[in-house]
Amino acid sequence: DRGLVLGAVALHNRLALPANLRPPLAAVARVVRDADKLDIVDVLLGHLGTPVPHNNVVLLGLTADPARWTPECLSAVAQRRNVNYQAMRYTNDFKLLVASWIYDLGFPASARLMAERGHLARLLDTLPAGPDMDRVRQQITNDLDKLRKDIHSAAG
Repeated sequence: DRGLVLGAVALHNRLALPANLRPPLAAVARVVRDADKLDIVDVLLGHLGTPVPHNNVVLLGLTADPARWTPECLSAVAQRRNVNYQAMRYTNDFKLLVASWIYDLGFPASARLMAERGHLARLLDTLPAGPDMDRVRQQITNDLDKLRKDIHSAAG
């Protein structure tokens, strides 16, 4: 049990879990990763939910420009992939990274909680307007809604 806990903690903040991860470590790591995402979204909203975020440590030293983002980050989300930390330059990139976490949730219940808590919707509301960003915002909203409906359908 100790090894599972230590392994899950060590893996929880990686961009992706190794493909060859064996059960039960894979399941425990997914639980920890989802719990961390659900918990940190609310915390990050306190820093990202304003037009010009202020905490430089939490925001990794990213430039606080409410109108700018990195095209590579927006493209990753449009392709339903996680945003790469190294590609981020602006706080909007960090918002996109957090939004991209829906594509890495390991359990249907996590998607349901993400939708019900409304944190992701509040985060998306802080992104700038514009055709490309509006498309991605709508995609994320639709994808989370679909995950939620799929969960309710499966539950029966």
